[in-house]
Amino acid sequence: LHELGRALFHLNQRRGFKSNRKAERGSDDKEAKDAADMKAAAKKLDAVIGDGKKDARTLGEYLYKKHRATFDGAAWRPTTPAKAGTVRSRPTTVKGRNSYEFYPLRSMIEAEFDALWAAQAKHHAELTDGARDELRDIVFYQRPLRPVDPGPCTLDPEEDLDKRDRRAPLALPIQQDFRILQELANLRLTHKTNTNVSRRLTLAERDAVYAALKRSEKVTFKRIRILLRIEDIWSFNLESEKRDHIKGDVVSVRLSKEGVFGKRWYDGLGDVERQNIVLKLLDEEDPAEIVRIGVESWNLTPEEAEKAADTPLPDGYGRLGLKALSRIVPIMRERADKDGGPIGFAEAVLAAGYTHHSDFRDGELLDELPYYGEALQRYTAQVKSDSAPKWEREYGRLANPTVHIGLNQLRKLVNALIEKYGPPEEIVVELARDLKRSQEEREEVQRQQSENQKKNDLRREALDEMQKAQPGWKPPRDAMLRLRLWEELDASNIANRCCIYTGKPISQRMLFSDEVEVEHILPFAQSLDDSPANLTVSLRAANRDKKNRTPHDAFGHSPDGYDWNAIMLRVSALPKNKQWRFRPDALDMVKSRIARENARLEGSLPKDALDDIEKAGGFLARQLVDTAYLARLTRQYLWKVCDPDKTWVIPGQMTALLRRKWGLNSLLGDHNKKNRADHRHHAIDAYVVGLTDRSMLGEIQKARGANRERIVDDMPDPFGDRPDGYRDELKAALDRIVVSHRPDHGIDPKAAPGTRVSTSGRLHEETAYALVKEPEKEGGNVAARKPIDALSENEIDRVRNPALRAKLRAHLAPILGDSSALENAKERLVAARKTKDAKAVERAQAEIGRLKAENKTRKKAGAKDFKVALAEFGRANGIRRVRLVKPEAAIVVVRDRSGRPYKAYSAGDNLRVEIFERADGTWGREIVTAFDANRPDFRPKWAEIEPTPKLLWRVHKNDLVKLDVNGEERVMRVVSLWDKYLQLAGHEETKLVERYRDGEFKWTFGNYDRLKELKFRRVTVSPFGELRDPAKTP
Repeated sequence: LHELGRALFHLNQRRGFKSNRKAERGSDDKEAKDAADMKAAAKKLDAVIGDGKKDARTLGEYLYKKHRATFDGAAWRPTTPAKAGTVRSRPTTVKGRNSYEFYPLRSMIEAEFDALWAAQAKHHAELTDGARDELRDIVFYQRPLRPVDPGPCTLDPEEDLDKRDRRAPLALPIQQDFRILQELANLRLTHKTNTNVSRRLTLAERDAVYAALKRSEKVTFKRIRILLRIEDIWSFNLESEKRDHIKGDVVSVRLSKEGVFGKRWYDGLGDVERQNIVLKLLDEEDPAEIVRIGVESWNLTPEEAEKAADTPLPDGYGRLGLKALSRIVPIMRERADKDGGPIGFAEAVLAAGYTHHSDFRDGELLDELPYYGEALQRYTAQVKSDSAPKWEREYGRLANPTVHIGLNQLRKLVNALIEKYGPPEEIVVELARDLKRSQEEREEVQRQQSENQKKNDLRREALDEMQKAQPGWKPPRDAMLRLRLWEELDASNIANRCCIYTGKPISQRMLFSDEVEVEHILPFAQSLDDSPANLTVSLRAANRDKKNRTPHDAFGHSPDGYDWNAIMLRVSALPKNKQWRFRPDALDMVKSRIARENARLEGSLPKDALDDIEKAGGFLARQLVDTAYLARLTRQYLWKVCDPDKTWVIPGQMTALLRRKWGLNSLLGDHNKKNRADHRHHAIDAYVVGLTDRSMLGEIQKARGANRERIVDDMPDPFGDRPDGYRDELKAALDRIVVSHRPDHGIDPKAAPGTRVSTSGRLHEETAYALVKEPEKEGGNVAARKPIDALSENEIDRVRNPALRAKLRAHLAPILGDSSALENAKERLVAARKTKDAKAVERAQAEIGRLKAENKTRKKAGAKDFKVALAEFGRANGIRRVRLVKPEAAIVVVRDRSGRPYKAYSAGDNLRVEIFERADGTWGREIVTAFDANRPDFRPKWAEIEPTPKLLWRVHKNDLVKLDVNGEERVMRVVSLWDKYLQLAGHEETKLVERYRDGEFKWTFGNYDRLKELKFRRVTVSPFGELRDPAKTP
């Protein structure tokens, strides 16, 4: 039975591929293409194994024969064990596509399980049917995908969230009809020579174009002119250099193809039948179930049903639900407006009995802001979790976490202000949006868009040609991006388009294989740059070698198989906005403002490259989108407490102009430039907004270019005849501000069982460590493997094998240098401190500082040689990875059933530090990790001391504390919790890491042993800035 158990465990570990249509539809293109290749190989394998098949009865027998025999075309011939090779399902690339010799499916592993059990059950009475069913479920059960909640219909007036209609998928035929009818209702014709003459389509014209769009994936405006017999003297309002067509009913076109439903999709099925078919195609995960339903219910052949299952359908959801669409679409299809033309969406909404589609005002002003979900129900998604707060379960929540947090914080602030000052007369929201562009700027943008559109059209034509040449091939989702990046490898010569790192050519066909990947030039985790400027295409193998490193860090030392000089030669063909990313200091440029300023002054990078660096980072762009969305919802949310006509927005660019004009930037710095390193710059923005009115906004909005600057310069000074006094008062107000931060206190230690608790941060690190039996002897309590070429200089002495460690150190000695001088200096420092010889201590400290500086310089200069030497050592000794030992103060030990520890993880984030006072008046502390805090039976060690100490504070990251810093009492923010001290920064400070790296900022550390001496206490700040201070230590 033990051997059977091991065999079943092996099946559990390698239980084969199970197709999931929903996962594949939502996956990226590489994953979807991999799945298609796997299914093709599995189909070949399925044809040769099974009862009565020629090769083998089961997958296990097939693998055994492959391992111990060869097939000569007629029969299997035994192979001696000495010649037997590894049998694995690994892909090889053939003509740019993955090719598998075979690929096992889940069903094959299940058949293997059943065959093993049936054979062994004859010999073991313990192998009952019940035991089989239980184990089979454990091994093969796969959770269905969690359904996506699309959110509520924006028109459904139902107050009960559970009863509100959900938004309908975009793939539904009625959604396709709605989109087409809406576009045709908005379509207008304008006379090119007399732009005052314009008209909409007639109902007959609308119906003709509608019929064409129902049978085509797109209809060009040129074809519409021919269809309606309209002269070229008329232009369409939706037509531009960027857009030359209207998108048709892509779902009906694809499903009505020959080999799927054919003409029967239009002629033999009703609206409800078509709707139900698409819903089943969207919801069903198992392709075999689609085939079964297609044959039994849709009158398709197995081949047609299989093609229906593979038909790509649009992802996502619209804004309306099926109920609203069922009422609105027939009206749009059948009725005319008052002028006899196609009825528009707004009129159809009213005709269907709904309120205006964009009117979110209900006329009710409340005494305070409610939970945002109550006011913005059209935007929220349903929450069904029992652990969620009652208000979220009742009204839902927004999916965007940034906006969710922002609106909750807004509610706290506004309600606190209302409680203190009464209801607002007027509210102005600063919007993350630029002022209107000038005519020249708009034309330049349109020209650029037109140029990009032409390039995209050429890429689409190239993809169409590839599809014609390879029937059945589908372009990946990122096909357009891949083509763009491939073209950028060398815009002038296709023959020179090759992998930047290896120099191996990348053909157009190869571009879409798994051999080639889209990769971040500078690692995304460090640069936060997900823009096309930071992307390129490279060979998969090179990307694996590059890992999460910059190009220079990975290949600057020309490791085996790579030539840095050749790489840089290829880089010279890339666009300018990519070339700087291959510099040794590329990441410094992204992270350090000083590095950028130095490059600007030295002229080592052109201005356009430096401007590109300033703008680099998809994270920043995403943050701007989040902020704009937040500002838009904020305005609607505030209508609950302020007249909508007195709640308006001002663009952020305008506040910047006025702030600079009035010289307010210098209040937080020594120059008239906005100081974003100080959170209080938002207070200055708020002050400027308070001095702005709608007439001022309108005047600036109308102006363009230099006129806008002139109008701002000519504006009267709002400070009257006492500008200096006003500045002094504003500066004093800024100095009094204590910035409020949002701490995450996570788990409430006093929370009752079953109530909602959550903890941010990882419970433990990802790496699993082996436990060291003799930590004192080996210098660490855990061990793990690491690639030898990824070792740092400090890790050499942590190599676990003593002989290997000595050999490696000897190999690296010419590069590492002699560390004995530094060790001797440290010994002299220890001796001098023991004898209390102040001069000797000073000399030893100076020598240690000098030696460390020399070592740092040597390391930097020899970094490339160090990497090369590691790689050489690994190749010469056949070593790819080495085991390192290290001490870990906090570990999470994992035990087997018998209680024996067998591995460990480094404990995750420190959640909080608990500071307590003992009976004798001394203070102590205990660090609580996120892992410990999540243990239901957790009890801190200090609570077991007799007599029980008094808990003073639980301090979390982002909490505000007050203590003496260099003799001055200051309010500080807790940035990190360390074992021996708190890492602190001023409450107003921001951009800490970058400024610390540039030498503009220094950390403050609060040693736990001195907290009482420093008069430490935790303080809080009200939403509008009032400091709540215990005033003295308890």
